[in-house]
Order: sequence, then structure tokens, then C-alpha cells
Amino acid sequence: MRNGPAAVSPFALWVPVAGMLSTAWAFGERLLPLAWAGSAIVLIGLAVALWPAQRVSA
Repeated sequence: MRNGPAAVSPFALWVPVAGMLSTAWAFGERLLPLAWAGSAIVLIGLAVALWPAQRVSA
């Protein structure tokens, strides 16, 4: 196994954002500012979860 479940599962956060954006693109819907803000929060959370932790030397 190349990537374990713990490494892959944070990407499940991207699914609702990708669905919302692709639906808006496909059907020409306008997204409300609240939807954009929610998407930004989710993507920031994904970036924080995937950011490599820096080790502190003891």
C-alpha cells in the first residue's frame, strides 16, 4: 500500500467543494459569498491538515 488511510482521508474534505464548484460551472449557477467563504474555510483546513509538521530538536 503506497498511502495509508490516514494520509488519504483528509482529501475527503475536498469532495463537497469540488461538487459545488463543478455544479456551478456546469449549470451556470452563481455561488453566494457564504458558499465561497465556507469553501475557503474547508480548503484552509485541508491545507493545515496536510502541512508537514516541523520537528523541534530537543
